[in-house]
Amino acid sequence: MGFFAELRRTGVPSAPDYGNACRVFLAKSEPVKSAALIAEMRKHGLEPYRVTYQSTFLALCAGGLHLDLAEEIFKGMQKLDGVCDAATYNILIKGYSQQSRFTEAFARFDDMRNAGIEPSPVTFGILLNACIAAGQVDQASELFQKMLSSGCEMNTILFTTIIKGFAMGGRPQEALRAFDQMLKRGVEPDRVTYSVLIKGLADAKKLKEAFTLFETMVKRGVVPDEVLFNCLLSGCVASNNAPIAEKLLVDMMALKIQPSITTISTLLKVYCRTQALKQAAELLKRTEALYGVPSEQRLYVQLINSCLSIRAAQPAVEALAEMTELFGLPSRRDMDKMLALCVSFNLHDAALQIVTHGLEKASNSISGEQIHVIADSAHRKGKSQVLKALEEVARKHMIKIRAGTRAQ
Repeated sequence: MGFFAELRRTGVPSAPDYGNACRVFLAKSEPVKSAALIAEMRKHGLEPYRVTYQSTFLALCAGGLHLDLAEEIFKGMQKLDGVCDAATYNILIKGYSQQSRFTEAFARFDDMRNAGIEPSPVTFGILLNACIAAGQVDQASELFQKMLSSGCEMNTILFTTIIKGFAMGGRPQEALRAFDQMLKRGVEPDRVTYSVLIKGLADAKKLKEAFTLFETMVKRGVVPDEVLFNCLLSGCVASNNAPIAEKLLVDMMALKIQPSITTISTLLKVYCRTQALKQAAELLKRTEALYGVPSEQRLYVQLINSCLSIRAAQPAVEALAEMTELFGLPSRRDMDKMLALCVSFNLHDAALQIVTHGLEKASNSISGEQIHVIADSAHRKGKSQVLKALEEVARKHMIKIRAGTRAQ
């Protein structure tokens, strides 16, 4: 760049010299400076090489960070025959989409068609993904209809994207219609397509349709995986259906598909949602023997919090004791959350047991502030016995409870 500065001092550098300087700025991730050199060139009546235009334009559009400058470069590129093709428009449209500037993105889409350049499947894919990521399902649906009517060559990715949009938007029937259109056009769904649609149906509590689709998938020779089974399990959570959830685990093992910790966590949610707390506790004890998945502390924390949320205090306290024996105490943050749930649901006796257990294992496991919150709640609710016991535990561990909440 020092040599380039000398060239500029002695006269106007040539187009190749400017091009090399632009390459340096782009290599240093400084596309704005490269754009400035292009503007300087044009003031001197020099036309940048195509590669200089294209590489600078691409860098300016990356992440949608310098789109105003990219538009200036684009104007220069339009004057050259054959430079602004579908790929060029796609780059600009993607930049606008990444910044959620959908008006400009669709305006460029229209410009593209007006210029006689047919949008490619990549163009539609960029816009579809952007609409769905922003939750603009209606706009995505409108674009999808344009795709179908334009004669665009549809593929598995495009259909899967719109199906995902409908499924995430809570519109499972439209997702199913898009799936039917996919089959009618001879586009073969893959495992991702089925997973997205099955999850959408399961989340909408349409378990019957989800399992019907699952059977269709297997018949068409698509092998299910752990992710797909987890999608069906999530549907069991939404539908409070423990028997089907248990059957899914049996089916997984029969197909030699290894459950993951996510699988076990989801089954645990089903048990807790249906208040099958004995099965939940048994699952954590036998998860490695049954499914080859070692239990983890976070599963116990999940069980404890779920129990407290349905006011099942004793199973929560028992699970805490078992977890401590296997893994030790959880983090203070987790302990504070358990105690906060106790206060929220007026489980003062359980809170006392958790505090006692925690402080016996580690004196810093529970904050003095959290103990004060429990004491204050017990005081307001007239739980004098709990308050006295809490004071004794606090005194034993040299924790002061603020005045105003002490037992009389």
